Amino acid sequence: MRYTENGRTVEYERLGDGERAVLILHGWGCSGEMFRGTAELLAKKYTVLLPDLCGFGGSPEPPAPMSPGDYADLFIGLLASLGITHVSLIGHSYGGRVILKLFERQSAQPLPFVIDRVMLVDAAGIKPKQSPGARLSLAAYKAGRRILSTKPMQKLFPGAVDAWRKKRGSADYNNASETMKKTLVLAVNEDLTHCLPKVTAPTLLFWGDADDATPLADAKRMEREIPDAGLVVVRGGSHFSFADDPALFRRGRADAGGQQRCEPDHVQGKNPGTGGRIRLWKKHLYAVPGLPRHALRRRDLVPRKRYHKAQGRGAAPKPAAHPDGFSGPVRFL
Repeated sequence: MRYTENGRTVEYERLGDGERAVLILHGWGCSGEMFRGTAELLAKKYTVLLPDLCGFGGSPEPPAPMSPGDYADLFIGLLASLGITHVSLIGHSYGGRVILKLFERQSAQPLPFVIDRVMLVDAAGIKPKQSPGARLSLAAYKAGRRILSTKPMQKLFPGAVDAWRKKRGSADYNNASETMKKTLVLAVNEDLTHCLPKVTAPTLLFWGDADDATPLADAKRMEREIPDAGLVVVRGGSHFSFADDPALFRRGRADAGGQQRCEPDHVQGKNPGTGGRIRLWKKHLYAVPGLPRHALRRRDLVPRKRYHKAQGRGAAPKPAAHPDGFSGPVRFL
């Protein structure tokens, strides 16, 4: 299927026919095909939209460079055109940037749909602080570029500027077309930290602790600044943590119909004692034994230390299970 707005075209696939929708946004250099397995499982319960961002997969490059906000506006138009009123969002890497911009748009003007849940997977958006060495390296690069860009140097060393840029640029930058290079520059130069408090939906952060593109420190900052967020960490996981531990990702993502849960030793997060709805997927939250799952409320969840103190014993790996087999945090959807 195809959607076009202002000359920008996105190809997408629609799976399932649920009352509520899920939009999955892939990362830079990838395509929606990477999340096909996830989409097919979610389609049992939801209407799933699996797009290729402009310039990737089956979607043509945009006529001009696009910022994350431009992508957000495009998907606002797509969801509105389909008449979707409730949507959950899953975004990996660059897709996380687009999701943060969606909430920035929402803070300025109500969207034509309600965002129910969010899952950010190794998401980008926090601009790293530059060390003194990095700032010195950048200054040296810019000085060298200016020198090589002069007419005498271009005559003596044709192609030196491109070689200098290629030496400095990342693999994503070097492999991109001119339009997509400028699109990437627009993204990496924009710090979206100010968008974090504007994320009003319950948010699950899914991260690899060995991610060298968006480090775990980014996830912890997102968890602190997003009002209702929880963090699941994949031990040894890379920037593609969902592929490193697909079984954990299946338990962590929007439920596909089974009683999914994340084991406590994978979960990190805050206590549920500071306002808001039930805080989902938090650190070592145990439900009071003997209470049916359907009757769970926020007041029935207690932090691990308080739970074991009430039981008159020290820390234990797991609490007693409920009579119906349930233990651990509430499922995400």
